[in-house]
Amino acid sequence: MLKSKVVLPKIYDSKSDGASGRFPQHDGKPKISYSQYNSWCEDTYRGAYIGKYFIGVPDPGNIFTDFGGYCGEYLETGVDKSNYLDAQDIKWLDTVEKPENAEYEREIVLDRGVYVAQGFIDQNYKVEKANGDMDVIDFKTGGEKKIADYASDDYQQTTLYCRALVEEGIEINYSGVQLLPRKGNRLDKEADHPMRLDGKPIDVPTPYSKERSDKFLKKLDATVKDISDHYKCYLKFFG
Repeated sequence: MLKSKVVLPKIYDSKSDGASGRFPQHDGKPKISYSQYNSWCEDTYRGAYIGKYFIGVPDPGNIFTDFGGYCGEYLETGVDKSNYLDAQDIKWLDTVEKPENAEYEREIVLDRGVYVAQGFIDQNYKVEKANGDMDVIDFKTGGEKKIADYASDDYQQTTLYCRALVEEGIEINYSGVQLLPRKGNRLDKEADHPMRLDGKPIDVPTPYSKERSDKFLKKLDATVKDISDHYKCYLKFFG
C-alpha cells in the first residue's frame, strides 16, 4: 500500500457522481475508478485519459459505450428509456438471469490509505444456499472474441469489486462477467450493420481469491503513483 501522498484529478465525494452516501468517511480523498486505471495502462487510451482528466476535454463517449449503457439501464430497470433497443435486443436481454434479490449499481469504495478506488457493481445478489455469500456479475457487450480478454489476468474489474466487498465483511460465492454477444457498428437501426444483440449471455468466470486481489492491488497502487507523478508535473506547469 502506498505511504506517500498522491494527487489525482478526481476527489471522492459521497454526495456526488452517483455515490450512495454510504462512505462519507472518505470524502476529500483522491479517487480512481477501474476504467481510469485501465485507460492509463493502455497505451491506446492514455492520451484520452490525459485529455479528459488533466485538461478537461469533454468525452462524448462512443457508439459502443452508448449501446452498453442502454443495455445496462434496461437490465436494471426493465425499461428502455433510450427508446433505441429493438425487439431482438430486448429478447436477448430478457434471457439474463435477474434474481428477485438482485441489487444493481451497488457502490463500492476500496480504501487504499492515501486514495480510494470507487466502482459500481452491475449486479450482485446473496446466494441463500451459501448462507449470505455474494455473487458478483459484471455485464459487458461485445464480440465473442472478448471472452479470452475477460477470462485473462489482465481483466480485474470484478477483482476490485470483490475485494471491496470482502473488506466490508462479505464472502464471495461467485465472480464473473456475463458477455452479451453484440454485432454491428452503427447506432442507426436502419443502416447497414446496425448495433444489436445476437445471442444468449455467455458466462465468463473470474474467480476471486486474496492472492489474485493482492497482485492486482500492487498494480493499482503503482498505476496511481504513476498518474499522480504525471499529474503533479502537469499542475506545476499548467495548473
